[in-house]
Amino acid sequence: MTESAMAHSEIASISALITRCTGIKLTADHQAMIARASNTLMVETGSSLNALLQRLQVDAALLDRLLSLVTIPESYFFRDPSHFTYISQTVIPAIGQLRGPDHVLRVLSAGCAGGEEAYTLAMLFEESGIAPSGVRLLACDISRRALSRARKGSYSAWSVRGERAMALPESFLRRSGKHYEVAERFRKQVNFFYLNLAGKGYPSAEYAVEALDLILCRNVLIYLDAATIRHVAQRLYDSLAPGGYLIPGPSDPLLSGLAPFEAQLTPGGLVYHKPVKRLVTSTGQVSVPETAPAPAFVAPASGVKRERSSRRASSANALSNIPKAQIENDGVAADIRGSVSSEELDLQALLYAQALLCMQQGDDEQALAQLKKLLYLDSSLAVVHFTCGLLYSRLAKIGDAQRSYRNAIQHAGALPDKQLLPLSDGEPAGLLVQAAQQQLNALHSRLGDSA
Repeated sequence: MTESAMAHSEIASISALITRCTGIKLTADHQAMIARASNTLMVETGSSLNALLQRLQVDAALLDRLLSLVTIPESYFFRDPSHFTYISQTVIPAIGQLRGPDHVLRVLSAGCAGGEEAYTLAMLFEESGIAPSGVRLLACDISRRALSRARKGSYSAWSVRGERAMALPESFLRRSGKHYEVAERFRKQVNFFYLNLAGKGYPSAEYAVEALDLILCRNVLIYLDAATIRHVAQRLYDSLAPGGYLIPGPSDPLLSGLAPFEAQLTPGGLVYHKPVKRLVTSTGQVSVPETAPAPAFVAPASGVKRERSSRRASSANALSNIPKAQIENDGVAADIRGSVSSEELDLQALLYAQALLCMQQGDDEQALAQLKKLLYLDSSLAVVHFTCGLLYSRLAKIGDAQRSYRNAIQHAGALPDKQLLPLSDGEPAGLLVQAAQQQLNALHSRLGDSA
């Protein structure tokens, strides 16, 4: 049965089932993919479409098979390397200072896909001198098939792309024919398990998804609908211990206002921190810092090449354009301010950081002003066009938002799908094209609803 033969109502029923069970938002662009996946399942099960719909509502394994056909897990070792630099240089010392030297780190890779992120963390902790007994490393995903692949720890060369991954020693990642095998000690260290982030199964003592020091949930929230994002943000917050950190992906939506996080700006984008409250004992009030030590601005590792603009400016001069109140009232801005004396930063990266900071503070107009400066320097920055679209949409400037998303599609679409985009910290062009098209479709739906 082709897409044209399959009624739109039938495709809509399957789409609604996926969204209801997972929170994944599906648009008209996914109709052909859903039709193909449904045809595959009907052949595999010998079921009619109506029978398939009924079975999908009660058969978890069949639903998992459907998800494997309509989602494409994408990850690789040391993806977004600045995140791992931040973990080693800021998160680990901060948690050690807060909890003491005997504390066992509790870490979750949420939406772990094929397991590359979880094994990267295991390797990072060993590089940082932390014994396996000093960390409890968890990894969850909604796809049981992906979890099965993750437990095997065998990967193609595509998962090992990038300078940081290619530099891993044989004792970490051994080549075997066309594949790379993760060392057995790392496979034993990671506990992979099924968890639907859209569900209510966490925080949970069953899988130790509670009192976590660090959660990585990167490039997951971008695929979810607004209601599910709000639900997941609060549950991830509740799953953190006071003083814990949540690291999202650079393309994920902002979580400000969805849970009482403190946002901190890092070289890899925004990181969310759960404040430490004051403790009261029988002997009186014990003063505990409300936040962990402020993270220093970490320059990229010397071995990682960065694309730099031909137009540069002094970081101190560029920083002077940030409103004084913004610098005085936000510790994140102070982190940037403290870095300018040590190194001259790429003006494009700094302007983008300023825009993110303004977005975090709710000053969308000022954020747009910074982004427009960026586009004046380089009008081909697809990530900046996409971010403008998000801001215009929030300001209800639908026409401007549509134009920005189309510009993002135009510039990212002119590149190979797997080419990494400037300022995206590791996101490929094809993913941004898909995300921008989804946003355009959502705007069309809003216009249709208001008509």
